[in-house]
Amino acid sequence: MKTFLINAGIVVMALSSLAAQASNYSTADKKRCFSENTADKTITFLYCLDSGFWSGSVTSCYVRGSFNGWKSAETCRLAYDSECNCWTVTLPFDYVNQPGNSGQPEYKFYVNGSYKDAPSWLTDGYKFKNGSNNQIVVFSYEDFEQIKKNSEQANVIRSLSSFNFDLDEDRAVVANFRCVPGTKNLYRSYHPYKATDHKNNGNNTEYERLHYVKYLAAANGIKSDICLSENEEKSLTTYTCNSVKCQEVIPVYYTRIIEGKNVLYVNAGKGTPSYNEVYYNSTSSTFGAWVREIVEFIISDSHPAPFQIHCRLGTDRTGVFCGVLAALCGATWDEIAEDYQRSNDMQIREFRDYHLLAYSFRKILDVENMSEVEDLHKSMSEYFVSHGYLTQAQIDALKDKLNDDVERMPVEEDMALGVDDLLLGKARVRKIQTPEGLFIDNGVHSYTLTGGAVR
Repeated sequence: MKTFLINAGIVVMALSSLAAQASNYSTADKKRCFSENTADKTITFLYCLDSGFWSGSVTSCYVRGSFNGWKSAETCRLAYDSECNCWTVTLPFDYVNQPGNSGQPEYKFYVNGSYKDAPSWLTDGYKFKNGSNNQIVVFSYEDFEQIKKNSEQANVIRSLSSFNFDLDEDRAVVANFRCVPGTKNLYRSYHPYKATDHKNNGNNTEYERLHYVKYLAAANGIKSDICLSENEEKSLTTYTCNSVKCQEVIPVYYTRIIEGKNVLYVNAGKGTPSYNEVYYNSTSSTFGAWVREIVEFIISDSHPAPFQIHCRLGTDRTGVFCGVLAALCGATWDEIAEDYQRSNDMQIREFRDYHLLAYSFRKILDVENMSEVEDLHKSMSEYFVSHGYLTQAQIDALKDKLNDDVERMPVEEDMALGVDDLLLGKARVRKIQTPEGLFIDNGVHSYTLTGGAVR
């Protein structure tokens, strides 16, 4: 990948080359807070003090964003331009074009030591509407209408009533559970037993979400697990869902995996894989070592298939590692990108655009665009072999093991669709036998069970 190595000298030089240009920014530029210069391949950030724009006195102004680790880098310090009544800084495309969750460069102005949220007067489409109030850069060559649609989707919290749990599809969506492309024996998911107490609390889906992770993993006979978050076997706690107090419980199938010593806690004791490392430092030796650790665990005769892989939400760390494993097993980029995007169907205000994954992949493969990659399996394999992280024999063994026909032994204890062992306090579970099957109402959702056993 062609990287614009930026430092103070380069930025000063870039600014000097633009000094002769009139700083006559359009109203449209000021209303989106940046100006794009396609000829020089630069972005000028604009903090405009005209009436109707930003207000208040300014003593210091920086732009912090996904492209500088949300830090006040001196190269990203704005200077006042009296000709346009704006604080400005001009940066190269290649530096700015490092995406956040939206798939676009995200940023905020950091003025007088405080962040400024996206203003109400900002042109529609230049704010990422996921609750972060981050502003985004949209380049002229991009699909602006699709980016606006993504932003709208990012702000939606899906309610429990919108799911039909008689459908396998909806069970899989709420659990973020599915088979990884290019494999038959690797399943990605939400965490098997830890509730996530954050922005998705308001939609009251955690009980059902954990229930269906358990159900689907048990139904698919999962025998080994790859955990990209902490070991929390001894950190079970309660959580509140729909005004009902619930208890975290390790499922039977997962207890058997633990007892069989078939759980891999990646980088155990030395810090779990991080968001920044998997997306922005995917060429680091640290990331390469994590991939090697996962592959060695999978191909070991000690750990049987099928495998489950997850972090907390099953989106970021899970998404990147599943993408790499899928590529090593022969999946195409289109299949991987589509699979990555499917986690957004949970609609828990944790939107991720596949361009974020593409950034990680482009760094590994040293390309400007994924369309340049003719054979993803070959290119990804060559990278990990040439850098000494894997051998071709290990990659072949990985592909074979994740695609072999294996005996699947469903864990029936975890497959009851009306299990009430997680509900405490005010919970009341009704179970009524009807001619159509067993009707269950757990106070959160009701459905009819037409097969299986309720325990």
